[in-house]
Amino acid sequence: MIKCNVKVCGIVNRAACVRQTSDGKSFVAFGLSVTVPATKGDAVTLNISVAADKADAASLTEGRRVPSTVCCG
Repeated sequence: MIKCNVKVCGIVNRAACVRQTSDGKSFVAFGLSVTVPATKGDAVTLNISVAADKADAASLTEGRRVPSTVCCG
């Protein structure tokens, strides 16, 4: 498994909600659609689940384009 942090710009496809870890720390979770262009002109859409420590859940509505740092792995 490869783990990495990446910066992407995508469209929110699932409205943000505030959740808590088992330790009681809160974070914002939302879905993000990112389009990755291919060499032959076709594009692939990736759906990424994002968990952010410092984010405003009210501003992350569906259809909004946002930049995000994503931890993959």
